[in-house]
Amino acid sequence: MKTQITYAITKRYKGLFRKKHAGNTHMFFIPVENERRVMVFYFLGWDTESGAAMFNRVLTRPIEYAPVLIREFGNKMGENFIVVEELPCKTRSIHPEGNYQITIPKPGKYIQSSFILELESEHSKGGTMIYSSKDFKGNIEMGNIKPETVAMVSKKMASFIPKGLK
Repeated sequence: MKTQITYAITKRYKGLFRKKHAGNTHMFFIPVENERRVMVFYFLGWDTESGAAMFNRVLTRPIEYAPVLIREFGNKMGENFIVVEELPCKTRSIHPEGNYQITIPKPGKYIQSSFILELESEHSKGGTMIYSSKDFKGNIEMGNIKPETVAMVSKKMASFIPKGLK
């Protein structure tokens, strides 16, 4: 099975009569071959203290459902859901506590390097799984996030999961 990392965005709007762009939700669909599952991560932003990229794992499904999951996100979110980039990758778990190594042989325009996702146990509480990556390089416009606000931001981002996919 060909595995690939998928980077997608959902455009968010606010306003009742006049829709104003409120920002984008950045999503990564990452397959893990040795665990036979696909994980969906929301990109939270860049940590103000360490400079690491922060991610929230919001869904995990069997790897066979990866194309279906992406299609369902598109169906639920409509024209606001855009697949930005798909790149071949090899992903494997490298630690029993849930760290992942994502190897991208040929970097793309938005995902520009291979990277390691490390579980942040101090921020991962109550079903929220927060990961950081110090070596992630991406062309993604997103603000900085303070360590003390990670939990609040991740809960807010998790609320953007379409009903029926949780």
